[in-house]
Amino acid sequence: MSISLSFNAHGKDRIVLTSLNWEPYIGRSLPNMGYSYELINEALKVNHYSLEIIFLSWERAIELARKGHTDGMFPAYYSKKREKDFIFSSPIPGGPVGFYSLTYNNFHFASDPRKNFAQAIEPLKKLTFGVVEGYVNYAPFDEAAYLKKRYTTSDDLNIKRLFKKQVDIIFIDKYVAQYIITKKYPW
Repeated sequence: MSISLSFNAHGKDRIVLTSLNWEPYIGRSLPNMGYSYELINEALKVNHYSLEIIFLSWERAIELARKGHTDGMFPAYYSKKREKDFIFSSPIPGGPVGFYSLTYNNFHFASDPRKNFAQAIEPLKKLTFGVVEGYVNYAPFDEAAYLKKRYTTSDDLNIKRLFKKQVDIIFIDKYVAQYIITKKYPW
């Protein structure tokens, strides 16, 4: 993850960034808005900038930053496609991303360096994957048009769809999944 900046649209001492509620990394209800916010806020303070965050859906956050209505967005995973519109900071710590399914499904996926992604994913090809619109996941997965993907607007909705069996498997950050499940589905 990193910060994606377009340019300083709001003056030389104020930075306005878009983000999403992406707990446990950043969120309105987290203490000090989460560690991602604290990290970026402190880095900017040292350089005499103030920080303002506008929370939106991820697609909207990207759109406003891309059009220059804000100075950038965060936290964002790097992608070649985004590189044409944004300058990326050095990476900031974030969790691993991967597949989540209900335990009784017993799906197995193991990345094997001897196989390409299409070969490795072959056993899961018949499944419906839940994906958040606009997220950068894993390039070979994102580019795999042969997979059946259902898009939604948030990780929370993706988890709900998984519990309701509307999708078979979801692509999600490990710590985001744990946070949402612990907070909203503690049973």
